[in-house]
Amino acid sequence: MSKVNAENIKETKQELITIDVASQAASTKDSLQVAHEETADLSAYDMSVNMRKLAVTLGLTFDQMEAVSNIHETFKAEMELASRYDSAKRQEIVDRAIARDLRFMRYILSTEQYRKYQLLLNTTLRNRGLH
Repeated sequence: MSKVNAENIKETKQELITIDVASQAASTKDSLQVAHEETADLSAYDMSVNMRKLAVTLGLTFDQMEAVSNIHETFKAEMELASRYDSAKRQEIVDRAIARDLRFMRYILSTEQYRKYQLLLNTTLRNRGLH
């Protein structure tokens, strides 16, 4: 083999190694970005709230506060469950959880309290990109 061919082969191998390393780095970066976006997306389904602030905002009685807290715990669990499903099934579960939450809250809250609650819930869902 001539010296020129050997050098060309060596340079080609070096270029292929460089391209492979760059490709692997880009692939790893893309994978990390997707994982970060999925984690950020799933955190939107955490519906934890400060119950005392909600109670003050809505003007809840002690009995209402207890009932709203119980209803909200169920809502949180349903939303967490929705976060575990693929996007096709997820929206169906989220819609069902929201409808159930509003139906129960309608029973517990006065008309004015319910309107405020709807506003808070809709704003939260919109801000998190869930509705």
